[in-house]
Amino acid sequence: MSIRDSEMHVVAMVGACVLTAALFIPAAVWAGGTTSNNDDDDDNAKNKVVVEASLAARKTPKKQPQKEFKAPPPEDKPQGVSRDENKETK
Repeated sequence: MSIRDSEMHVVAMVGACVLTAALFIPAAVWAGGTTSNNDDDDDNAKNKVVVEASLAARKTPKKQPQKEFKAPPPEDKPQGVSRDENKETK
């Protein structure tokens, strides 16, 4: 007797479901732990601090300093004799 392609897919799907359940259920039980009664919730509520909304101030986000751009200094022309013989002087 040979296993057909569709039968092989069904067996693989059932095996994947069984493996997933075998890994998930113990992890869910371990992570869930036992349920606690409401007394613990009351203790946690007593330890909380209440702050009025008028006292709570929103902080503005910090801004990066902006670079100040300056105009380049004017170029100083050297004083003296010009090397251009054809240049007219005023």
